[in-house]
Amino acid sequence: MRFKQIKLKEEEIIECPNPNCNYYVKSNWDICPEC
Repeated sequence: MRFKQIKLKEEEIIECPNPNCNYYVKSNWDICPEC
């Protein structure tokens, strides 16, 4: 069960950290494909 929660956290969609980009990426991605 705990593993599943961690997995869900990794799959969470977040806004790209780059202020010039408003693309949404999964939180476990290192780079945004749009940037």
